[in-house]
Amino acid sequence: MWSLFKTLFKNSQLTSVAVEPEAPPFPPEWVRELRGPVDWSRFYDYALMRNWANEMVLARQSASLESWFLHGPNLLLKGDEVETLSEMIQMAAIQTEFRYVRVPAANVSDLVDTPRKLFESMAPVVVQLDAGDWCWAEDGNNLISARPHGWREIWKAIDPKLPVVFVLCVQDQDRVHEDWRKFGAFDRCIHVQTPNAAFLGQRFLSWLGTSPIEASLTNSQAKVGLMLQSGFPTFDSQRLAALQMRRIAASRGKQLEFDDLANLAIRGSEEFSDIAAKIYSESTRKKTAYHEAGHACVAVIESKGQNVPDYCSIVPAGDFAGIVMQSLSYIDSLEEFTFENLLLRTRIALAGRAAEEIYFGPSGISSGANSDLSNATRLSFHMFAHSGFHPLMEKGQGTSANLAVIGLGDVNELEYNRIQCEVRQFLSIQYEYVVATLKGNSDFVEAVAQRLLWDPVIDQEEMTQISHQFGLATFSVNRIQASIQ
Repeated sequence: MWSLFKTLFKNSQLTSVAVEPEAPPFPPEWVRELRGPVDWSRFYDYALMRNWANEMVLARQSASLESWFLHGPNLLLKGDEVETLSEMIQMAAIQTEFRYVRVPAANVSDLVDTPRKLFESMAPVVVQLDAGDWCWAEDGNNLISARPHGWREIWKAIDPKLPVVFVLCVQDQDRVHEDWRKFGAFDRCIHVQTPNAAFLGQRFLSWLGTSPIEASLTNSQAKVGLMLQSGFPTFDSQRLAALQMRRIAASRGKQLEFDDLANLAIRGSEEFSDIAAKIYSESTRKKTAYHEAGHACVAVIESKGQNVPDYCSIVPAGDFAGIVMQSLSYIDSLEEFTFENLLLRTRIALAGRAAEEIYFGPSGISSGANSDLSNATRLSFHMFAHSGFHPLMEKGQGTSANLAVIGLGDVNELEYNRIQCEVRQFLSIQYEYVVATLKGNSDFVEAVAQRLLWDPVIDQEEMTQISHQFGLATFSVNRIQASIQ
């Protein structure tokens, strides 16, 4: 394969004076010409990579094998965002004044026998090897099994005067074949931590460029980051979300706000014409408003004003007529899952159906609570079966009655029936509790439902204002956000 590339380059030299005589014997698109200032601050966890770059400078200056041996000429770089890892490698190359080459995964197998020789003409150089079949840990990895004895000695060897440094970026180092992680191969590993919510929010806002932005976004970077973690968990999906937000700003001629991001996360980026809009009767809109008001109000009441929903809407989408998004900041602030959390989540889930019963009667209950009931059942079953929770723990009883827990995925018919009976009892008790709670706070529920019928979207600030009117939201919205900065 490499002889073919060499022939192509030789032929090109005969026909074009624009090609350098020292053109490397591999496709030129592998080479990235890097420019720009050294700015590590745009990365979240960069200390180890910056130190690695400093070590490369010292190793090059010393020009000793021992220095490169300690530095590690083959680096395994682990992190959730592979493209961010690649950008960090490029930043290191800029800092060290090394060239940068990126080899596609499909081509790595062609250079494993004499890995550094191919790139020494460009030294000093950092070579990023894209992960692929050549390094994975699946059984029958031919690239590993076919290597001659002592192949890792070849990978360990480096010419200190012509340094070629290899870097392999992965999300999960356990997927890499163990032989590639042994002494002499990629025997140094740096783990780059996942960005926190505040950093993600700040980076996302920077991607919005010159688009006009409301304070609901700029003043809530941590909450924006939490939304990204929940709705757009990958680097690529976050970049796409930023592009979609810029398109929204350009097409609507309005300032972007947090609700736009929430809408994007909930409803997706597909664009639909007005023909696709669902049209519901006024009676159905009213039932949806009370259903969502039930969820939202119980979230506030049962959390003592801490879980004020970020977003509440009765604007229909593909598979739902309305939605309530609980406070992302509140959920993120929870450090453990307790029985109290089970009560809160269960009561919130049951509140939509309970509100329908209160305001439209038992015969008027709709199927709109299907997913709510399913989630409450599944969560309760899991906590009773695997965590030793018991329905009577709410009353301070039963703490020792259910300690023989079941292994995950290991439930026989007898155990299933026993646990399912406890779940039914638990949900029945909680449902009656939620009905009583909503009846006792009917003015609050009525206020939220009527607001939704007037304005089909309520954000956290508006929900806080309504809650304040009934003495139910006594906290500062920014307090929880500040706790996760």
